[in-house]
Amino acid sequence: PLSTSLLANPHSMTELKIVCCKTILTAVDVLCMPLPKLQAVVFALTSALTLWWSVAQLQLYVPWMNCLRAGLYSVLAWVAAMLCVLVFTSDAVRLTPKATLDGVVLWAWPSAESYAQAKAITDATFYAIAPIFFLGFFATYARLSYFFNVGLRFRALPDGVKSRRVFKFASDTDVEVVSRVM
Repeated sequence: PLSTSLLANPHSMTELKIVCCKTILTAVDVLCMPLPKLQAVVFALTSALTLWWSVAQLQLYVPWMNCLRAGLYSVLAWVAAMLCVLVFTSDAVRLTPKATLDGVVLWAWPSAESYAQAKAITDATFYAIAPIFFLGFFATYARLSYFFNVGLRFRALPDGVKSRRVFKFASDTDVEVVSRVM
């Protein structure tokens, strides 16, 4: 609690889960290059788990850093979800069986309508990045504020009063979060 580092982390298991998700994402990206649908699904699942663990655990001591990371993870989850929409609704055909030397994979569009649909999905993904970031940021801020207010109830707790009469926690995680935000 006395650490001043921006990434001081009392809950290393959450950080380990997030790093594990990032490792899975990287491995699937490299090893499953010819399977874009599988890549998109794994990207969406790992991004959603990363966002969930970040918001649920609020693992860092610095409140604004929790909000910033949750905002970034929410953008990552949004892009992953839209990638799934794009991959499963698009009928583009891969021209090259594998990536070229510079890492570019070429696609052919069977019709102008198909290309227009894919462009609309891509544009929607891009234009929603800032609102999605702020949505994740402020959702985490609201969660932090809620647990801060719960913690304030325990500051002025008179002697002899049981804590469960003040507030009933839903899980052990909530107790940890209150102790971190106070």
